[in-house]
Amino acid sequence: MKTCNRIKHILPVMIYTAILMCLTYIIFPVHFETNDDGGLREIMAGYRTPSPYPKTVFTSTLYGQLVSSVYRLFPALPWYTLFFWGLLFISFICIFKSILKIGGACGIPRRYLFLVYTFVHIAFFTYYLWFLQFTVVSGICICGCIALVFSHSQKDSLAARISDLILICILCGFALLIRYLSVLAALPFFVLALLWQKGNVSAIRQLSFCQSVTSFIKNIFSPSGRKFFASVVFIGVFSCTLMIAYEHYFNSMHPEWEHFESYSYYRGLYTDFNNPSYEEAPELYDSIGWSPELQHLSKSWFMLDERISLENLRYIHEHKNEYQTPAASPEQNRQNIFATKIFPSLFLSQNKIPGYGFLFIIVTACISACFFLHRKMYLQACFIIINALGFSAVTVILIFLGRLPLRMYMCIFIPSALLILFQLVAEMHKVTAKTLA
Repeated sequence: MKTCNRIKHILPVMIYTAILMCLTYIIFPVHFETNDDGGLREIMAGYRTPSPYPKTVFTSTLYGQLVSSVYRLFPALPWYTLFFWGLLFISFICIFKSILKIGGACGIPRRYLFLVYTFVHIAFFTYYLWFLQFTVVSGICICGCIALVFSHSQKDSLAARISDLILICILCGFALLIRYLSVLAALPFFVLALLWQKGNVSAIRQLSFCQSVTSFIKNIFSPSGRKFFASVVFIGVFSCTLMIAYEHYFNSMHPEWEHFESYSYYRGLYTDFNNPSYEEAPELYDSIGWSPELQHLSKSWFMLDERISLENLRYIHEHKNEYQTPAASPEQNRQNIFATKIFPSLFLSQNKIPGYGFLFIIVTACISACFFLHRKMYLQACFIIINALGFSAVTVILIFLGRLPLRMYMCIFIPSALLILFQLVAEMHKVTAKTLA
């Protein structure tokens, strides 16, 4: 009977999710957002190599071996894309199921929750179904994990807990194997969901701020809480160690990869970050035999000339600071940091999407926090503010690292926005119902 009830509840979620995905692909034929995915697919599928090959510079070798192995068995199918579709489908189901679970516990009619997920799908997911990108696929997998963690309930049956745990392990594992940097970017929001759940924040209300914080700390540092977080840390460290160890093992069996990965690393530092032009540093490029034409071509991904070598790329990276504009004083840096780095990265590039997303998170968090504070829901307000502050901090860090392409930005924007949505669905309906009563 319980199994039939679970199937009865999950089947509409799967069907509706599949319908939205199918409609997306009917209206928008699938493409890859960047040429990186096209290259990864051709390597794993064996389109440019004698046979399917597992090793790439972005994804883990374990993931590459899984995909390349199914290409060997069934080469006619587009497995690179199918794996992404499958992971996105599972992630969307987890997010949709969590919205229904959170809203259903508050008595919100299902038709309204279906509308909420439809809006989320159109706003956040349609573009990345249309333009697949491995970095964002990894980030959305983490979003599915965050949704399952946030929506966990003590009333869940043992079977439901086991199934959720299996899904979390699958999605986290694939996210780590596909793009570990996406996992690092979204990790603060995953931790925030864990703290919300183990701190039992939704049950702490109508207390003073000190009492709320005290109850939260007691829940976190209870014996079960300490055991839980120790287990999470152990599993995370063990998984990362296993993946890194296997990468070293594979490289030891294929020594040519050590040189190639070093070359790819310094090539990325040269092509993806700011470097002086030939006009700004003629002595730098003359010392390694580069002409103005070659320096221009190298920025356009022309890599066939033997002078574009590992040694020369490393030399440019080690000496480029000698030819850049002298650093300003600390006072000038503090005054100009917003105008020269943060503001242009948010509002003067990538169609201003990072800037609008930044304002959306900050404004929504502030309004929601004020509402919760007015209702004396102090912990709920704190969590929304911490979410916004964490989002802001990660954004600024990525800006200073020079790594805020839109695909990486979405790996922090989507989980932050989903956490706010989950919290509003879980809390505001309770407040509204109480007010109306």
